[in-house]
Amino acid sequence: MNKTVTINISGLIFNIDEEAYSKLQKYLATIESYFKNAEGGNEIMTDIEGRIAEMFSERISDRKEVVSMTDVDAMIATMGQPEDFVDEETKEENARNSEKENTTSEEETESQETRETQYNNYDRGSRRFYRDPDGRIVGGVCSGIGYYFGIDPVIIRLLFVIAVVLGFSGIIVYILFWIITPKAITRAEKLQMKGRKVNIENIKQTVKDEANEVKKNFKNFEGQVEQYVQTDTGRRIENFFHSFFSFIGNILVNVIRFLGKFLGLILILVSGFFLFFLSLSIVGIASWDGPFMFGSNGFSLSGAEVSNLIFTNDWAGYFFSFGSALFFGIPLVFLLIVGFKILVGIKSNNRYLGWGLGGLWFLGIILLVIGSSSIARDFTKVERSTRTVALPPTFADTVNVSVNLDQIPLNAFPTSPDDFLNLMKIDDKAMYFSNVKLNVTESQSDSILVSVEQKSRAGSIKEALINAEKIGYSYSIDGNEIIFDPYFTIPITDQYRYQEVFLNISIPIGKTVYLGNDCEWIIYDIKNVSNTYDRNMAGNYWTMTENGLQCLHCNFECYKCPSSNSTQDLNSMSVRELKTKLYETANRIELERLEFEKRMNKKRVLFEKQIIRMEKKIKNTSNETKLLEYKLKLEELESNMKIELKKAQLEFDSQLRDFEVMMQEIEETIERNYPEEKEEKKTSHWDEGESDASTSSVLTRLSFPSPFRILS
Repeated sequence: MNKTVTINISGLIFNIDEEAYSKLQKYLATIESYFKNAEGGNEIMTDIEGRIAEMFSERISDRKEVVSMTDVDAMIATMGQPEDFVDEETKEENARNSEKENTTSEEETESQETRETQYNNYDRGSRRFYRDPDGRIVGGVCSGIGYYFGIDPVIIRLLFVIAVVLGFSGIIVYILFWIITPKAITRAEKLQMKGRKVNIENIKQTVKDEANEVKKNFKNFEGQVEQYVQTDTGRRIENFFHSFFSFIGNILVNVIRFLGKFLGLILILVSGFFLFFLSLSIVGIASWDGPFMFGSNGFSLSGAEVSNLIFTNDWAGYFFSFGSALFFGIPLVFLLIVGFKILVGIKSNNRYLGWGLGGLWFLGIILLVIGSSSIARDFTKVERSTRTVALPPTFADTVNVSVNLDQIPLNAFPTSPDDFLNLMKIDDKAMYFSNVKLNVTESQSDSILVSVEQKSRAGSIKEALINAEKIGYSYSIDGNEIIFDPYFTIPITDQYRYQEVFLNISIPIGKTVYLGNDCEWIIYDIKNVSNTYDRNMAGNYWTMTENGLQCLHCNFECYKCPSSNSTQDLNSMSVRELKTKLYETANRIELERLEFEKRMNKKRVLFEKQIIRMEKKIKNTSNETKLLEYKLKLEELESNMKIELKKAQLEFDSQLRDFEVMMQEIEETIERNYPEEKEEKKTSHWDEGESDASTSSVLTRLSFPSPFRILS
């Protein structure tokens, strides 16, 4: 059993064996006696003790809490024996005394580079990465990296400068290194940064060098600044900074030259590319892809076809074409020449070439203005041709509107509503355009009106009317469904004059219109009480009310309608408003029933198709394992179909109950506020022939005026 002693080394507490303590105490006493009267002895002893404490801390763990003799021996082996150190110093002192008379002033002012070379003769330890506070310019990162990899810090700084010139990544990387890298504060950390062993000899030499450096600095500052510049060290520093900034300047010049060459190459490639296709388009050989001229429909036209489509005479087309070519082509030629001069390095300027290009560009502006003026005159006047069909009031309570997308001509593409020309196709007889717009408004009579307005532009009203009447558009009526074509045609012999077709369906208050999903191609700015976006109106039923179109079964917020069916809201309504609301609710029940039947049929058909496919697999399979698997899947499909249909029925019944409560509240309000209407309720009836069982039970229990006679 060994005794332990608690000691404090450089502020750290250690438990140490008694024998190890005796050896450590003798070791430190020997070193202290040597450095007692030496210059900077206290600093040397402080650094030595700090290094010893660091080495002991590295050897202490949870399993080993006591410093042993082995640890002390390892420390002495690293730091060095005092006897060897003292003997070496004695020899060096004798050598210095024998050569003292021959010592020159240059030895007293030995430079930092010479001392660093001397240090290289010592044994090196493992390097650690620290920021160098002594050799820093900003944060000491570059100097620390240089010491760690054995590279001149100037090279590292130049790499960071180049990175900053090319982008901000260099600054970001430098700041990250600055944040995460510790700074070398103690002499031991500075020795580790330089890759030197942290022993007594290196610590002593470091302290001595620092003291000599301080003396040299004070001695240098005794002279005047002008004299300092004339010294050898001053000239070296001056030459260093001159070379450094010259080197940086050369790098920046080379980088700028490289970027210039690269820019010249880009200019040549881009301008050459556009010039090539521009020259082809002039002679009508190349075709322009749709996104360049006609939007997103994928359509393309040759230069000759574009000219025939817009211009009424050849000279206007030539003027506009060549004017556009010069107006856009001359700048491209100029960029091509500039790029070539940058790439090759030609600095001379040809004044005649510049005047020639400028003159051609000015000529292009003149031709472009003349050609554009001719086109503009053909678009100044607008006229419309309208045809209207009135459908009787008994036509239908719900009008279904759809678009026959099957009528789209072969190899044509539906266009986006945002496209400019909306051109779909051109054949030998006609041009096909999809600029068809549908609107739904309130009818001022009991009839449903379907109107087709064909609009065109021209140089005069008469020509515009002729162009509008030549537009070919058709639609069909099948039962209660109105089927519109998705396009209109223009004779191939005519020109494009911004022709449009406006469709309008006017329905009386109380009538409903269903906009099919395919109507999103033609819906255009239909006003509605919920301010719903045009394309979101497709696939919903819209009823015309006094406030405008309203989707009674949608979740859209109605900014013109009462926010709830509270008693206060109902009491504030007139009898006519209450009857209208009662009618709207009843109509909504019918619409919900139709929608429910469609959803149910769609689900049923989907499941039946899957069941039929599974039954065919069962019939054609002889493998017992597959047969069992298919039978289980068939049972699962049949079960899922029953569950889904039952779930949908329950949801619909719940919705009907909500309608029932709503209608009861309206009825009670009418009886309470307008008792004179009570007799009329008894004589009214509902036509329940087409209602299903659930709807019939609800309507039979409720007694309210007929929605078909309520407004008569």
